[in-house]
Amino acid sequence: MFEYQVITNFDQWIRLFLNKKLQYDQADLHMHSRYSLDGEFGVEELIKQCKEAHLEVISIADHNQVKAVPEGLEYGRKKGITVIPGIEIDCQYKALICTYWGIT
Repeated sequence: MFEYQVITNFDQWIRLFLNKKLQYDQADLHMHSRYSLDGEFGVEELIKQCKEAHLEVISIADHNQVKAVPEGLEYGRKKGITVIPGIEIDCQYKALICTYWGIT
């Protein structure tokens, strides 16, 4: 079980991944909450499902906003899941999708 941490930059994520020997199926760095038009669940329910799926590190990267970040950090802490603040920015350049982590 991970200790709760707030990841504030990508270097910290890499160190966490290497130091904790995190397996690929223990992390999901791209999911959406209801704050995105394509998100199905509220933040609390999303965190609950992540816990049930044995995820230890997640990033809620909603489209063009970070409304889920405070809730994600709070519920993640309560459930023992490390939450990396993220955002997916919609762009019009050659169908490029930009996802940023460590938004503070």
